[in-house]
Amino acid sequence: MTKRTVKMEPRKITLGTIGTLIAWIIGIIFLLAAIAAFTTLGLLKGIIIIVIGLAILPLTNTLLRKYLKTELSTSLRAIIIITGMMLLTFFPSWPQPLDQNVSGLSIETAIVVPADNEAEGVAWEYQYLRDNACTDKGGFRDVDLQSLDNQNGHMFDRMSISCKNGGKEMYYFQIDNFFGKI
Repeated sequence: MTKRTVKMEPRKITLGTIGTLIAWIIGIIFLLAAIAAFTTLGLLKGIIIIVIGLAILPLTNTLLRKYLKTELSTSLRAIIIITGMMLLTFFPSWPQPLDQNVSGLSIETAIVVPADNEAEGVAWEYQYLRDNACTDKGGFRDVDLQSLDNQNGHMFDRMSISCKNGGKEMYYFQIDNFFGKI
């Protein structure tokens, strides 16, 4: 019995192989990002991200060739990707209309801060924002601008805030209980 040995040549890694691997990774990342986008950015942005991901994936051209006898040229794929990215950038994160009767969204419905001094009051305001602000916009991110208002003999903190999905909200806190008390 003679042993037969088969000599295997190592497979060469080419620039095309690396490009395909990178396209798979980036395409999958876009498709996973689309799942998150549906809940935080909305339906339209989620669909745009899916289209970008599909344009990047090598599998898309394989399936188009197999079932539709066509494929996306490199330039058409680039146009789809660039247009999609521009649409994501230019479209605002359409905020949901705010109900001005909700506590804190107008000066008339300002939230009365139950604190005895400034440190407790500011901490309470930020905790309120973390717990209650931007609930339909991915959650509270940061305070962009805080200003002091004096209206009808009352002191108010007005806070313009950013939400995690890029939206903005304005909250009013009535701070008579602790204003000027250190």
